[in-house]
Amino acid sequence: GGRMRLFIGIALDDALRVQLRREAEALCAHMRGNFSLPANYHVTLAFLGQHEESEIPAIRAAIDAASARCQFDIGIGGLGSFKKGNRQIVWAGVNHSNELCDMQRRMCAELRARGISFNDEGAYRPHITLARQCEILPLPGGTVNYRQRVRAVTLFESARREGELRYTPLEKAALRA
Repeated sequence: GGRMRLFIGIALDDALRVQLRREAEALCAHMRGNFSLPANYHVTLAFLGQHEESEIPAIRAAIDAASARCQFDIGIGGLGSFKKGNRQIVWAGVNHSNELCDMQRRMCAELRARGISFNDEGAYRPHITLARQCEILPLPGGTVNYRQRVRAVTLFESARREGELRYTPLEKAALRA
């Protein structure tokens, strides 16, 4: 095995992906950018970056330990963006959830306890990236208003395949019902 670009996140259900794709298509009329594939929509818990395939068992152990809890709901609503250089990243918002924030804190603690490096940027701001490298423009009002039950946490590999960025699920840890 070689090095892999990894992150831990929450996969979205198909109904939410459809709503977010519609939202992204409406944005296309207002701006140009690199729009995410609907199959890649997710909520990140921890971006791990480059890791050896041999580290996956330790990463899996961290995911399992942090995921030993009950399922919970998250709400998705509104659009936002943040600047990256002279461009912006456009996202759909994830409403504040104590359960989600607790899950993310526990995930980081379990990764640290196992000596697994990850990008620890400080304040956790959950979102779903719809587009990158967008020209900076005012955003139209977003209409996504959706709830999803979080039933599992997934370890994803991020890699270019056939010229497209693809997020491939590698491991999944189910939360208790």
